[in-house]
Amino acid sequence: MVMQYDVVTAFLFGPLDEEIYMEIPAGFVGASSAFVCRLLKSLYGLKQAPMVWNDTLHRKLTDLGFTRIEKNHGLYASQVGGEITMLVTVYVDDLLLIGPADLCASVAETMQQDFQLNNLGEVKYQLGIEITINRANRQVIFFQAQYVRELLFRFHMASCRGAKTPEPSGQQVRELLVRFHMASSRRAKTPEPSGQLQVRESAEGEGPSPYRQLLGALGYLLSGTRPDLAHAVRNLGMYLAEFDHTHFELGRHVLRYLKHTTDFGLVMDIGTC
Repeated sequence: MVMQYDVVTAFLFGPLDEEIYMEIPAGFVGASSAFVCRLLKSLYGLKQAPMVWNDTLHRKLTDLGFTRIEKNHGLYASQVGGEITMLVTVYVDDLLLIGPADLCASVAETMQQDFQLNNLGEVKYQLGIEITINRANRQVIFFQAQYVRELLFRFHMASCRGAKTPEPSGQQVRELLVRFHMASSRRAKTPEPSGQLQVRESAEGEGPSPYRQLLGALGYLLSGTRPDLAHAVRNLGMYLAEFDHTHFELGRHVLRYLKHTTDFGLVMDIGTC
């Protein structure tokens, strides 16, 4: 089982080792300007709050027999006789308990003694990635279909025609270059229709251009579940400092490919689920 838990108000559970004082909150009964409050536990907004919470959770998991993996401090393992029996992944206050159902329930119940856990059930969605567990085929599938749909809508490509490859063929690229070269003079004389994405360098103080926004969004998707975009994103990224409509059109081709492969993702074969 892969069970998902959320620690409610996680930062409030960490005890402070240093002396920190604050003014008495307004409306506190019996408040006097002659007194201040000493914080015994962390509060949201303290710069050390994330570290204090992480140290607190680390101590608890260590007490439960888990060992933190040195190469990934967000992953803990429990071993019996040299064999891993359970895993726990940590991302701030989001926890995944991976192991037999009874063992996951036991660990969660023990942690409830110190923290308030919200049981979200078997994992379906984590850090923007959709997760499907196929026990029949003993597979875990990771994909970002919802993110792809939002990306297509953001760049006005939700109704576009799909493409079967992330990059056009060499002949298509040559035709594209010729088409934009021939149209360059017309674009200089004719303003683009309102509502169309303007591809140009950003002036000082402006946000990133649509081309850079597109490359950033594709890069995020690539690092998550879509390694098939690597070559196209790499090539487009070479022109971040100097680009034109041709490069943006090539970026739109990647979006057309995503339209055709919205549900593509990573499939992990496992021994047991």
